[in-house]
Amino acid sequence: MLAEPCPTCGGIQVKYNGRVLCTSHDDLSGILSNEELTYESLAADLRQLLLAKLRETMGILEREKGRPEQEVLVTLMAKYVDLLQKLPQE
Repeated sequence: MLAEPCPTCGGIQVKYNGRVLCTSHDDLSGILSNEELTYESLAADLRQLLLAKLRETMGILEREKGRPEQEVLVTLMAKYVDLLQKLPQE
């Protein structure tokens, strides 16, 4: 929320994504839309993220020559797999 009132109507102004909007006459529907978050939708997003990170780490492991670095990567991958197994199945 900005301290200065709207120069057009004197209404309250807010700054969102670099734009100054008036709560009285600008369309705020895109800002005010309230997406319902559920555990299931968050778990699905987390599953996709973990799979992507697992795939990325597998690629790094394939190119890694040093044993200590490989050990770190394998440990990380095991943690990803463990988290994936704890998430509900789709």
